[in-house]
Amino acid sequence: MAQGFRPGAVLRCTLLLLGLSTPLAAQGSPADKALEVARSGKADSALSLLVKARAADPENLDLQLAHARVLGWAGRRGEAESVYDSVLARSPANVDAVVGLGYVYHWQGREGAAMRQAETALALDSANADAQALRRVAHSAGRVSMQSSADWSNDSDHNTGFWQTHSVSVPLIEGLRILAAAAVLEASDPLRDAWRYG
Repeated sequence: MAQGFRPGAVLRCTLLLLGLSTPLAAQGSPADKALEVARSGKADSALSLLVKARAADPENLDLQLAHARVLGWAGRRGEAESVYDSVLARSPANVDAVVGLGYVYHWQGREGAAMRQAETALALDSANADAQALRRVAHSAGRVSMQSSADWSNDSDHNTGFWQTHSVSVPLIEGLRILAAAAVLEASDPLRDAWRYG
């Protein structure tokens, strides 16, 4: 029995050929794929992808930047700093690397170094949104921070409680802040009144 023409087979072959003929750039670079995996919360998987991709193409700056970024997100700040340094040694005007290294410094509590990186990035590209965000983050982290809150509640015995908390955080030296906090509870039952300091 001779087989006849099957339109479904032609459609499948056409889709297969279209998929193979799509340029690799349109399918997403290995760096983009790894960053997408990392953003989904799978940093270890993303790092594995990046290590393999970098082994195949060790000079690719996009892969190096993605690797440094994911290392930073994964909390491996020292390794991220090393990768950013190697990118900047080859390409000192790479704004993404300058900003990325600035964020590593920020996460390490080195706000002065983070601010210098932000200023360097802005000197290279004054309209760069990431560099502007880094400058805001580094600037605000170096300020005195104060917080206050107040709340109240009633319990089943119709006692009313009102409490306040106040805290202040002051930078001493780069990477070190001092924190002072106080809490006050005032209740309609005087036996429940309390003061706490820390």
